[in-house]
Parts: sequence; structure tokens; C-alpha cells
Amino acid sequence: MLYRPHGSQGRAATRTGLLQLLFAETMPVVANRIAHCVAQSAAAEPWSDLLQTVCGAIGTGAEQARTALFVLEQLPDYAPKLMASNASNLLPVYSGALASAELNFRISGLKATAAVLMALPSDKERAPFMPLVQPALAALAAALQSGHEVEAQEVMTSLVSVAQHAVDFFRADLPQVVDAMLQVANEDSLEFETKERALELLVTLCQQSPARVRRCPNVLSIVTVCFAFMCRLEDQDDGEWVGGEYSSDEYCDDEEEYMAGDEALEHTIEALGKGLLPTVLALIPAHVQDPDWRRRRAAHSAIAAAASAATKALKPQLGECSRALVAGLSDAHPRVRFSATTAVATLCEVYSGEFQKASHAQVLPALGAIVGDGSQCQRTRGHAAACVINFCNPEVDDASEFVEPHLDTLLGALCNCFAPGSPSSVQEEALGAVTCVAQVTETDFTRFYSVFMPGILGILGTAPQARLRGKALQCVGIIGGAVGLEVFKDDAVQILQTLMPAMTVAPGAALPEGYFEYLAPACAQIAKALKEHFVTFLPTVLPPLLHTLGVEVQSRTLVFLIRFGWLLALTFLSLCLLFKKAVNDYVIVCFNFFRVNCRWQPIQNCRKFLSQCIACDGNQVLVPFSFSLKYQVSNKEKRTHISIQSMKLTFFFESSLWCSRWNAA
Repeated sequence: MLYRPHGSQGRAATRTGLLQLLFAETMPVVANRIAHCVAQSAAAEPWSDLLQTVCGAIGTGAEQARTALFVLEQLPDYAPKLMASNASNLLPVYSGALASAELNFRISGLKATAAVLMALPSDKERAPFMPLVQPALAALAAALQSGHEVEAQEVMTSLVSVAQHAVDFFRADLPQVVDAMLQVANEDSLEFETKERALELLVTLCQQSPARVRRCPNVLSIVTVCFAFMCRLEDQDDGEWVGGEYSSDEYCDDEEEYMAGDEALEHTIEALGKGLLPTVLALIPAHVQDPDWRRRRAAHSAIAAAASAATKALKPQLGECSRALVAGLSDAHPRVRFSATTAVATLCEVYSGEFQKASHAQVLPALGAIVGDGSQCQRTRGHAAACVINFCNPEVDDASEFVEPHLDTLLGALCNCFAPGSPSSVQEEALGAVTCVAQVTETDFTRFYSVFMPGILGILGTAPQARLRGKALQCVGIIGGAVGLEVFKDDAVQILQTLMPAMTVAPGAALPEGYFEYLAPACAQIAKALKEHFVTFLPTVLPPLLHTLGVEVQSRTLVFLIRFGWLLALTFLSLCLLFKKAVNDYVIVCFNFFRVNCRWQPIQNCRKFLSQCIACDGNQVLVPFSFSLKYQVSNKEKRTHISIQSMKLTFFFESSLWCSRWNAA
């Protein structure tokens, strides 16, 4: 602090001057900045007469009172011990402020009260403040009745902060608080921000004190409020939404009230448990059949929220929910189809395998109908194709059992997405869907190879979007691994010949866009299919990988290594095991990298074991690594390194991206 070198008298004079400036200032913005300086000074060393001076200023005038309460609001952040030790003495100040006839003064008092409550370390010390709940609710009511919604929002924001850190403050008056917030959230004449604050406080109370909220008489009304939020949407032309582009990175149903209701319902069910589920399920049938598309959409969102928040409790009603969603997939309104698709994807995740096996006969044809219909808007088509990825998840056990019966219909629909003029966003999702189907069906995909490969190769050669080309390349690699060498060989060699210019990287040059996200993994997949026929491409593929292992790690590469370091290592090791005769010279580089950058014990045994694997001739070997990685980044002499803290040997390595068995050439 600036006053420290001046001695005790100088510091006292500086503090006196700060307080004089503070209460003489007429511009609130400037006064607030001085108040922060006062609070910071109080945190630096004891200031015995500060609170007495500040509290004394409350009765000297309206502006001074506002400034004094602002200081009391800031002090708990800077000097929490000071405020905690004096909280009981300050209670009359807070009570008086909340009882004032001046609305702004009451709101300032509530903010100061909320700040000190969060500074108190225990519920016992907060107990004397509990009688202030009713004055706080009265201040909220006064703000709303006088049309001061901004002030009302400030009141509820302060109450949310208290609920997050000191929910016991509301214990005695919790039913009244819940009823007040339900009334605010249900009032159509209020602004969205005001209603959202009330809903936020309700959800926060549910999360922080679920047992007490369950005992509130009107607790089930929270569900009705959430549904009402999801159904509110001003009448508007849907043409803008229907004509918008689909993006997997953005949620298309982004209306504020709908999103607020959707999230609040899920959080409330998650907090209060299965007791809310009957109320939710009772509302769904009427909403599903309602002529208003907004209510039908809300029903699908409620199913998804219930599945995510009360997975076990909803399970007995899974069949009924599935039927409602299948009906939604063929709804006349595109936004209802979109919401039904979202809910189906959610059920695929939370009831992985079980939902697919029980509902594939209805769901996959319905999704295929959306994907294959070129007249559908691209948002619904792209979303449906993305949902196929969730449904045909290769990690689900026995996924082929529920995918293969629908291969002709499903792949025919996906094939339509590669027709000329199809939006790139839809093609991206369709490529992902085809990739998953190929992984699940493996050799059964062979009869569709000639149908899909020309279109995918066309995208790979002509698409201007780098991401779309990368998705196509990824799809090609997976399909090649599924159908095998005999079918894939000619196309694979052609693809690699086209790809090699992009894979050729001069030492020290920047890697091309999508190198480790698409190019290197695709090469590994193609290598797995081609086996010894891939050897001629090694001089182009391996140097950039090895260069990345050996050079000083720069910021961009660092991000890759943290996220995809295992991919880099396994790409190299898989190639080593596949092509021992071609890459023996590179093995030393890899070992040196691990010796310098990895804490790997016993390193000598690992090197010996790898050497034996690579030296074996004609036998199948298992890749002997199970990685347990922790990364530590340190900066010394402007040099950044990756340190792998622990890496242990096991008997096998398996991954969905890598075959566990390799044929040594």
C-alpha cells in the first residue's frame, strides 16, 4: 500500500483522508472506487474505528448512507475476519436498512447483509440474521409492485448468492421463499430476466437443501413452472430457424426461456430425486398431444431431462417414453422433430445398449426417414444423422444385432446425404454415421462399399472445408479396416498417393491443419488394412511424427500432446510392430524420446521387450502397453517439456481406434 512507508501517523492521515473523500464524493462510480480502496486498506492491517465511522455515516444523508452500505458490502471480501468478528454488532445496521421506507436503501442493505452472511464461517453465527428473511422478501415485493424490476433482480441475485453459500439462512422461512419465487416465476407480465432469477433461486434451494425443499407444500409446482418456461415463445416466423445451418457445436433450440426451463427441470429432478418423476410423467401425455408445437417440444425435453437426472427411476417407463419420441420423430413441425431427436440421443447415452435393443425397430427407420428426405431442413437432417452416431455406437456390446436388420434402409438414407448440393454440415454427420455403421457391421459392410466409396472419395477430393475432408478421410480409414485388404487395397493406395503431399512436412515447418486429428489416425487405419503394402509410404508418414517427438515442444504442439499424446505414441508403435524391417532405424529415436521425457520404470525391461516384439518373425504379437498418464508442464529457460509421471506395463492394450493384434511383417 502507498501509505506504508509513511509511518503510523502517515498511515492514519491517509486513512482519514480516504474516508473524507469517500463521503464527500457525489458521483457513485467514483465513490465506489474509493470504497474499494478503503476495504483493501482495512485488509492490510487493523483499522479500529473504521466500522464505527462507516456506520455513523448512515444517518447523515441519503448519499452517504448508500456509500456506507456499499463499503459494508465490500468489506467481507477484503477483510472477512473483521466483519465476522463484528457481525453481531452490525446486525441492527442491516435490520434498519431493510426496514427503511426508501427502496434503494433497502436493496443496498440486503446486498450488504448477503455479503456478511457469506463471510460468517458457521450456521450458528448466521442464526441471528435469520429474522431478516421476511424483510428481504418484503423488499422484493416492494420493488416488483413499484415496477422496479432491475432492483428486484438485484434482490434475487443476492438471495441466490446466500443460498449457494449459506442456505441455512432460509431454514425458518423456506416455504414462504419458495412460494414467493414460484409466484414471480409464473408472472407473465414480468421481464424474462426477473422470472429467470426467481427460477434460479428455486433451483439453487433445491440443490443446496433438498430435504427441506421436499417438505414445502408447493414443491411440485416447480415442475409446472419449468414446463411453462419451455412452452413460452413469442409468435414468430419459423422460416429463419428452418433455413438456418446445422452445427454440431451449437444448440439450435437456443431461446432463453426454453433453455432456462429445460436446464432448471433437469437440475431440479436431479436434486429432489424420483419424488418429482410422477408429476413430470403426468404432464407429458397431454403435452405430446397438444396442438401447440411448443408444448409437444417441451414434452420431449422433459423426457430427456428425466432420463439424465433420474435414470434408474425412469427405467420402468422407458417403453412409454420411447413411443412418445418415435411419434415426435415424424411430427409435422421441424422443431418438434429436432427435440425428439435430441431426446433419443440422450436415451441412447443413459440407457446405452438397452434402449437400442428395445426400440431399434421403431427408432432407426424413423431416423432414416429424416436423414434420407432431402426436403427436410438441414438442421433436422444433420441432427438425425448425428443421432444415428449415438444409436449405432460401436462401443455398445452386440451392436450389430440391432443395426444389421436395418442396414439397407439406414445406409440408403445416409447415401442420399452425399448427393450433389447436400449441405456440408449434414454430410459431416452422415460421414460419422457411416463410420459407426461400418465399425459395427465390419465385413457385412462390404456389399455397400461400392455405393459409398465413390461419394466419400469425391468429398475427399473436392470439398473446400478442411473439417469435411478430414471427416471423409477418417471415414475412409474405418471403412477400409472393416472391409479388409482385398476390397480396400486399390482405393487405399490411390488415397495415400493423393494424401502424401499433405503428409510431407519439411523439418521445422508447421504441420498442416487437422494433421493429428484426421491425417495421422487415418494413415494408421489404412496401414492396418494394407499391412506390408503400406511400407512404401513410411518415409513420408513417419518423419513428421518423429520430428514432433524430438523437437522442442511449442505451444501449439503442446496442446496436441496433452490431448492426443497417446495417439501419437500408438501411431508410431503400431507402425513399428507392423513394419519392423522398414523402421528399425526409427526405434532408437522413439526409445530416446521415452528415456529423456518419460519417467518409465523399468525402462530397460521395456526396451528389451519391445526389441523382442519387433524382432519376432511371422508371429502375432500383442501391443504390451496400458497407459496411465499424468502430464506436468514446466517452464525453464523458455523451454517447455512434457513429463509422463507414470506408465505401467500390462499384458495387452485394446482401444476402439487400434487393433490389439498386429501381424509382424
